Amino acid sequence: MKTWYNKLPRAIDVVPSPNFAIRNFHSSATLSPGRGYRFFMLAQTFIWVRARTLRQFIILHRALLSLILILAFCANCSIKPEPLRYSKDNCSFCKMTLVDDKFGGELVTKKGKVFKFDDIKCMISFLNSSERKAEVYSYELVVDYAHAADEFDLIPASDAFYLQSSELKSPMAGNVAAFKMLEELQDYQKKWNGSAMSWNEVKEVFK
Repeated sequence: MKTWYNKLPRAIDVVPSPNFAIRNFHSSATLSPGRGYRFFMLAQTFIWVRARTLRQFIILHRALLSLILILAFCANCSIKPEPLRYSKDNCSFCKMTLVDDKFGGELVTKKGKVFKFDDIKCMISFLNSSERKAEVYSYELVVDYAHAADEFDLIPASDAFYLQSSELKSPMAGNVAAFKMLEELQDYQKKWNGSAMSWNEVKEVFK
């Protein structure tokens, strides 16, 4: 496919006769045939060299953009959540050790930094802190309260269903549990007579 730089003249496209002369139209002066030839060849060589440089620049520019896109894609692929290690990991907000696997949360920044929490209350307090409000997160996750004993499930905070009840007894007294399924929340709600909430409502409670 022809591009604009392919249309630029090159030294090999037009080779004038050695008798070629350049006239100055503002006067009667004329460059001699030999000098006119050399001048024309010099101008053509400059154009050819510049065109070749532009082609290289465009090729290198496209290669650089492709490399940046590939690196960005690979960086995003490497950014992922980590499992919460109870009795080992500490909460990024209150600094207490994670102890109850029915509760907890995790934040992962765009740069891949992971923050872990023992209670949804700590997670929201962390999000609302002045130094973290401007942070952008790739993942905002909470623990599914109803996960099986031999499994562990971090679920997107915005997609979860929440139940607040004094019967829950979460580590930092937030007393809010997250559920993946609405039906599971409703089963616990009947037992504890708690309040069902959305993620935005939970954030308002601990604002």
